[in-house]
Amino acid sequence: MLRVEDVVRSEGVTAVSYGAADFALSVGGVVKTYEQNQVLKTIIVSAARAYGVDPIDKVFFDIKDIEGFRRECVEAKSMGFIGKQVIHPSQVPVANEVFSPSEEEVNWARRVVETYERAVKEGRGAISLEGQLVDYVHYKLAKRILDYVNQS
Repeated sequence: MLRVEDVVRSEGVTAVSYGAADFALSVGGVVKTYEQNQVLKTIIVSAARAYGVDPIDKVFFDIKDIEGFRRECVEAKSMGFIGKQVIHPSQVPVANEVFSPSEEEVNWARRVVETYERAVKEGRGAISLEGQLVDYVHYKLAKRILDYVNQS
């Protein structure tokens, strides 16, 4: 973990993940502690994003707990992970569903891009859309969603 930046900067690396059990073993800790460790997850996401590498969340060990797996996928997506390691076929559809943009997200992204680009042409950099602030950051988030959809 101390050299994650070196790992993500290495030639040929396109994605990075981590193992909670592996990490617990290396530091003499308890696996359960590192399964939910937000600091560890934030370090992985930050290093990956800083160097244009895809961050992929760790394994969820309880293959019978699909709802727990779903919750962990939703949390990982909200932290910036683009996917999750799976260890059982029952996890694949859930991961695909959670990490793919919803119709609502795609529609929001289209409205943001259209409205923001029109506003920029009018010389404005921040606007209100449906009562919410939209600025360059929101525009880039929306573009990321649409880029994903267009690549699929």
